[in-house]
Amino acid sequence: MDDWRGKTAVVTGAAGGIGEAIAAKAAALGMNLVLADIDGAGLQAVQDDLQARGAQVLSVAADVGRLADVEALADSAYARFGAVHLAFNNAGTMTPGSLLKLPLEDMRRMVDTNLWGTLYGMKVFMPRMLADGAGHVVNTSSLNGLLAYPAMATYNGTKAAIVSISETVFHELAARNSPIGISVVCPGAVKKKRDAGMTGHGSRSASDRISRFREATGIAAGQVADCIFEGLARNRFWIFTHHNFHDALSARVDAMIGERAPVFELPI
Repeated sequence: MDDWRGKTAVVTGAAGGIGEAIAAKAAALGMNLVLADIDGAGLQAVQDDLQARGAQVLSVAADVGRLADVEALADSAYARFGAVHLAFNNAGTMTPGSLLKLPLEDMRRMVDTNLWGTLYGMKVFMPRMLADGAGHVVNTSSLNGLLAYPAMATYNGTKAAIVSISETVFHELAARNSPIGISVVCPGAVKKKRDAGMTGHGSRSASDRISRFREATGIAAGQVADCIFEGLARNRFWIFTHHNFHDALSARVDAMIGERAPVFELPI
């Protein structure tokens, strides 16, 4: 589907980065917007900007790691606009660092936001979409969900889980000829503020390496949003923003098939 005018999109993690870019793209396509983020002040700034451009926007401060917040988000969306046609489970957080050194509170935050936030979004919005007979869920994973980047074990694990869950649900929906769809987005590096998305008490050196990698290889968040809506227009399950990782992924899969020790090649 590529005619979204008058339809409604819910976007979590909308106060900045990819989420903000998705919201801006959806607004440009004439969609109504329901935006959520734990950062209430940042969320309000995004809402004000989009409303100044003429968009219909509702913002809801929410922690997607809490089921009650996601249920309240859905209630607000349906009360305001009557239906949800696109649900972007996009909220995410990253704390880089060795698994053995990373504080449990930071690991828990990543699991709650990245994984449970996605699961809650699916469990809350998909039954309503099924009842309406239309809708599409878009889950934000990462290239980290396909490649085992060092110093990012917990983050990688949450993103790999999102890939597996999304792919499984794709098969389940296809088996029942479901009227609703699902896609998974696996972005590569995205240029953003130095510390954006990185929280907690992780490794400063790892954060610095990530920031340098983003600057060297990253694309703008707006380009990610363009890739997402192009993928939706073509009804794609897999939506990639970078295609320079194929060799690294092939090397990883070849090592699996050959039952050899894992290999990691940084896709640059």
